[in-house]
Amino acid sequence: MSPMTATTDVEKRVLLLTGKSQTTWAFWMKARLLEKGLCRVVNTAQEKPKQCDAFDFVVSTISEPILSRILDAITAKDVWGKLRELYASTDASIVVAIEDGIHGF
Repeated sequence: MSPMTATTDVEKRVLLLTGKSQTTWAFWMKARLLEKGLCRVVNTAQEKPKQCDAFDFVVSTISEPILSRILDAITAKDVWGKLRELYASTDASIVVAIEDGIHGF
C-alpha cells in the first residue's frame, strides 16, 4: 500500500494521513481548508458551526492508528497541534517504523 491512500470523490481527491506522508497531507489539508473557508478555524477559536465542520473534515482524513494517538483533541486546532507535535519530532520516522511493525502482525 502506498504512503497515502487516495479516495475519489466527485469534487476532490481525499488523502488519508497514514503516518508516512504527513508533510504532503498537511499541504493538501491546508489547501482544502482554504478552499472550504475553514483554514482560520484550525489556527484560532472560531464559531462552533465552522469548528465542527473543520474538525469533522480533518478527522475524516486520518487513519485509525493515528486517530488513536489524538483522541483527546476536542477542536480542529487541537487536532492540528497534536499532529504537528507528533510529526515535528525528529523521531517521527521511528513512530512510523513502530506503527508499520504493529500493523505487520
